[in-house]
Amino acid sequence: MFESLKAPLRRYRLYRGLRFAWHCATDGTFRGDQIMRVRRPGNLFQYRSLTYPDRYPGIFGFVRDRLAGVAWPRLLSFGCATGEEVFSLRGYLPNAAIKGVDINARNIAVCRARLAQMPDAAMGFAQQDSAVGEAPESYDAIICLAVFQHQSLQDPRLQSCEGYLRFAAFEATLAGLARCLKPGGYLAIRHADFRFSDTACAADFRVAMSIAPNGAPHPRFDRNHRRLPDEFDTDVVYQKR
Repeated sequence: MFESLKAPLRRYRLYRGLRFAWHCATDGTFRGDQIMRVRRPGNLFQYRSLTYPDRYPGIFGFVRDRLAGVAWPRLLSFGCATGEEVFSLRGYLPNAAIKGVDINARNIAVCRARLAQMPDAAMGFAQQDSAVGEAPESYDAIICLAVFQHQSLQDPRLQSCEGYLRFAAFEATLAGLARCLKPGGYLAIRHADFRFSDTACAADFRVAMSIAPNGAPHPRFDRNHRRLPDEFDTDVVYQKR
């Protein structure tokens, strides 16, 4: 019965405030996300750590199949949150060395605690907000899914994303990821508020995997932070030339 009352209750600021306080008090992940949202560290994109295991099986399976001929592939999960993506990828690529990075220190602590319970010498985690420090052309695949977005931009009334995300940061981060990807390697991007095709480094890639439109279209913004018509994610994996 209480569930049916939630929708009308959300109209009231007091209810929303109490609900927010409850989540902050009882949910460490939610509390950490809100701290990140307030602090807004330099290269923050997605502040939420919402994820679940095997979230993108089509993309993970595609990357597995394309790397079938690589004996010991190296993968980077960029924006790995609490590690579900990394541990899911292990099931697809049992011989891969997989590194997960995230801007949120609490997320990385959670990842490392999980890794301690199920040790894996070919898996590791680090607190990072970019690929600075990664060796050039060192990864066979880089996964960054639901990273380059901000929840507030779901609001269609917002005609500029400048107060939430900046294209220059998006482009610089993608350039860094492209630098540490091997020629012929794969870059998976989905649910981004900017278009990869608008970046300078996109010229070095070709579309390797497209999917049919599904779910709801995603917010899109141009290089000048102006809102574009929402788009479906169709091109989701790119191969470096």
